[in-house]
Amino acid sequence: MARTRGAVRRKAVTTPGDEGSVGFHRSLGFAVRLEEEDNGPGQPRVVFTRELVR
Repeated sequence: MARTRGAVRRKAVTTPGDEGSVGFHRSLGFAVRLEEEDNGPGQPRVVFTRELVR
């Protein structure tokens, strides 16, 4: 559905320590990285990205 609207990647965000979310997104092929101040100073977030195949 996202591809049909022109999207080329998907992104999701969660809080550090949410192992259920991390495991779920990894199982779907998302890359995982920690952004130390994604939500402002002292507010780290785990960011997931996945490129969409055309």
